[in-house]
Amino acid sequence: MGRRIIKFPHATSEEREALEKFLNAGLIHGIWTFELRLPSRKAKLSVEMPLPFKQMWEKLTAKRIDAVCYADDAIYLIEVKRYLLPSGIGQLLVYAYMFNEIYKPQKPVKLWYVAYYNDPDVECVCRQLGIKVYYVENPFE
Repeated sequence: MGRRIIKFPHATSEEREALEKFLNAGLIHGIWTFELRLPSRKAKLSVEMPLPFKQMWEKLTAKRIDAVCYADDAIYLIEVKRYLLPSGIGQLLVYAYMFNEIYKPQKPVKLWYVAYYNDPDVECVCRQLGIKVYYVENPFE
């Protein structure tokens, strides 16, 4: 499979490369979207702002899921980091909650954490929470 062009502008070059490798591994098949914005409840605090500022505020405060795959069996939310970090678990859990609240999907929402470097403690928690972990070979070493 050739190199995909993905819209992932807020990612580092390492994160973009990790996501491309994950996609090319072919573990999940479906329709992909990248950097899906989930509107924040913070945005509702600024209703007094003029419309252009309100729209800018909503974009700035939105949560961004790195990648979403709409597959036949489930909807997959993917977080990409250089290191497997506890904060990535928190992000995935918040994204899953918000995605379910906003979209009310009919399929199960499943979580993936893509990283270059392992942390055994974080990986253990991921396993306990049902978050799948994918390690990418690091070309930057």
